Amino acid sequence: MRKSLRERSFERIKFGIDIDGVLADFMPVFRVFVEREYGDRFELEDVRKYDLTGVLGTREETWKKVMDFIASKEFADLPVVRGARECVQELANSGAELFVVTSRPGEARDTTLEWLEQNFPRLFKGVYFSWRASDAPSPEAKKLVCERVGISVLFDDRLDVARECSKVARAYLMDQPWNRLYGAAARWGAKANNMKRVNSWYEFISELAKEADEI
Repeated sequence: MRKSLRERSFERIKFGIDIDGVLADFMPVFRVFVEREYGDRFELEDVRKYDLTGVLGTREETWKKVMDFIASKEFADLPVVRGARECVQELANSGAELFVVTSRPGEARDTTLEWLEQNFPRLFKGVYFSWRASDAPSPEAKKLVCERVGISVLFDDRLDVARECSKVARAYLMDQPWNRLYGAAARWGAKANNMKRVNSWYEFISELAKEADEI
């Protein structure tokens, strides 16, 4: 039986939560979309790094496919990751201040805000887009958001982001094929004092319940 936050208070503690791969189940829907639209076939286990270049073609070709997906109805209707609604509500009930911190580009802003309001109405105090038009998404950009907002706990699915943000916050990594990239990832994860890998939202909540006094 998983631990709950019923007896724990996270009053005024700020949480930063990523969207794709954490709140929204992006990759399975994207995989079906690119197969239908472009004939590209890949399995989730084929995605060994966050950057899909190589799986879907050149950087330019990959970017076009991602942007076409962002403009699609499938993107607007992405399913919620299992357990996310229940656990986000549990965090909110514990007194935590919840913020979305995402690397989605500006073109996805309106759709993203609508999706969050539909699936997590009034649960997040703010939504931060760490993408900068002149740059590729970077771990440092999310770290800067964490510092500026005062995020104490970050939940993300990028290993490089979790690693960078663990310098300023406690980082939890949602296990995904693309964050098992580095050969030394398991050894590094085991040694990192401020980062932990979890397999689900329920495990994330259980870890928070166990570690509440340290946060």
